[in-house]
Amino acid sequence: MRASRSLLWKLSIIVLLAVFSQPSFSGDTGSSDETAETGNGHEAAEMQPQRAGNRKGRGGRGGIAQVAEMNWPGKWELFLKSSGVSAMHAILLPLINKVQFYDATIWRISQIKLPPGVPCHVFDHVHNKVDCWAHSVLIDIESGHIRPLSLTTDTWCSSGGLTINGTLVSTGGFQGGANTARYLASCDNCNWVEYPKALAAQRWYSTQATLPDGTFIVVGGRQALNYEYILPEGMDNKKLYDSHLLKETTDREENNLYPFVWLNTDGNLFMFANNRSILLSPKTNKVIKEFPQLPGGARNYPGSASSALLPIRLYVNNPPVIPADVLICGGARQDGYFRADRLKLFDPALNDCARISLNSKRPAWKIEKMPAPRVMSDTVVLPNGKFSSLTARNMEHLDGA
Repeated sequence: MRASRSLLWKLSIIVLLAVFSQPSFSGDTGSSDETAETGNGHEAAEMQPQRAGNRKGRGGRGGIAQVAEMNWPGKWELFLKSSGVSAMHAILLPLINKVQFYDATIWRISQIKLPPGVPCHVFDHVHNKVDCWAHSVLIDIESGHIRPLSLTTDTWCSSGGLTINGTLVSTGGFQGGANTARYLASCDNCNWVEYPKALAAQRWYSTQATLPDGTFIVVGGRQALNYEYILPEGMDNKKLYDSHLLKETTDREENNLYPFVWLNTDGNLFMFANNRSILLSPKTNKVIKEFPQLPGGARNYPGSASSALLPIRLYVNNPPVIPADVLICGGARQDGYFRADRLKLFDPALNDCARISLNSKRPAWKIEKMPAPRVMSDTVVLPNGKFSSLTARNMEHLDGA
């Protein structure tokens, strides 16, 4: 499935709109072969929702990275005044040319009500408290029509992906949503179907990845140092697989949440957590290869870098294994979250970009410097094969993200 540039621009505009209209809620060059040690066994730091706000620090105006003036012929246009729902998660449903926005439900409010005839969700049966707000909307990218959907389980910092037939599968989330698998089929009148006991472990800040047969694996999450496979819709999984990678890379700040997981061209899974990575067979659940440690700091949440599987070139005379490269850009120092949260010291983010060839006989990280530090960014592969790194901070500073 291929999206046109017009489609990508419209999706970008919608996401930008949601970012600017998001309400505040109470309650939330060179290469190197050096390695760095990381601590294990520390108690995980508590991350609670906080009210967003400006904290004093060395970031902001006059900070490390200055905004560069771009000589770009295009211009922004307002597509919608409000999406009604903050786009914590956004995904294009290409079969129907609609974008799905969905947000956490914990705050019990949005800017759009559930449509007439859709019952409110009773979230506190003892005190009969109900939630009549929509936390999911389906937006037509051509007309701008918004269709609010009922979503009852909390998707705060969940994960998701599309099946081969275009169905959105969302997994995990907060509290009652942590063991949930949700399904939204690609049709104009489809609604969410939620299975609160589908996952064997609670998945909050976990990663969902597609397997060669089109099914999904869910990896990690807070205090979930394991992974599991999603069973067919309606079935509850009971089997977990321990992950030595996650156990060995968790530290005081955790630093291995939302691990990077990419399907390699040989059918195996590249998994990266904190500063280490492996190649795992989803058939045997055995580690096939351990890659060199990436020096410089932590690369996963809370000091998130961004990652991309670079465009794959298919040759006429294919080699036994088609080459595949993974890119990881930015991140934070190992103790960055602790220093920012407890000591109010906001250190620069990492400004390096590392690349590794997964199928090389002697894989090694090739490291280059970016023009500016980046943390909490997104790397997007563009239709022309280039990539863009978007929406980043230049300081190690999180507001209950």
